[in-house]
Amino acid sequence: MRKPILPVVFLAAFGAAGAAFAEDATGKIMAIDHATMTVTLEDGSVYKFDSKDEYKGALSGLRAGDKVLIVWSDANGTRAGEAISPAGR
Repeated sequence: MRKPILPVVFLAAFGAAGAAFAEDATGKIMAIDHATMTVTLEDGSVYKFDSKDEYKGALSGLRAGDKVLIVWSDANGTRAGEAISPAGR
C-alpha cells in the first residue's frame, strides 16, 4: 500500500519557509548607535539596521525614550531591522 508523501513534502518546504517571516516589536528606545546602525529597546533587545540611506534617515529622527514599532527578521542570530516607525503613545 502506497502512502501519499506529497503532504509531508509540502509541510517540510513551507514549514522551513516559515522561519523567514518578519516579526514585530514595540517598545521604548533605550539607545541608538548611529555608527553601528543599532537600536536597543528598554527590554534589552537589539535590532541592527542595514546602512542604507533609507534607514539612516529613519533613525536620525528618533531618540531615547521614543516609542517605536520595529519590523525585523532573524539573520543568523541577529535581529535584522526591516522597518522602524513611531508607535502610538
